[in-house]
This record gives sequence, structure tokens and C-alpha cells, in this order.
Amino acid sequence: MLDPGLGFAKTAQQNFDILSRLSGYHGLGVPILLGASRKSMFKTLPFGAETEGRLPASLAAHQQASRELAF
Repeated sequence: MLDPGLGFAKTAQQNFDILSRLSGYHGLGVPILLGASRKSMFKTLPFGAETEGRLPASLAAHQQASRELAF
């Protein structure tokens, strides 16, 4: 299983770059674990200052990831 490590010692831009390139990990042939839930990378978005306001962005990130990684 591969975890691209969103949020761990990365800038918001680096995290968004990982999200935009998830399909590149698909070729490794292992399951991908994505933990985008309420990450600080979403704090600059409207209503993202508090963790509760980050839920919509978290859900959108997971939905996009599932589209990119669908078989």
C-alpha cells in the first residue's frame, strides 16, 4: 500500500501537486491510501480557517482521487 503522505512536511502547493498527479501512482500496482481529511492545506479556502470548514474540500479531494484512480 502506498500513502503519498499529504500534509507531512509539505507545503500546500506540494500537497495539491500530489493530488493532481495521483494517476501516476496507479502504475505502481499497489493500493493507494489517501488521507486528505481536513488537512491544513485547505485552510486558505473559504471557511477553511477552522477544521470543520475544511470538510467540503476534503470530500472533493477524495472524490477527485477516486475518479483518477478508478479502474
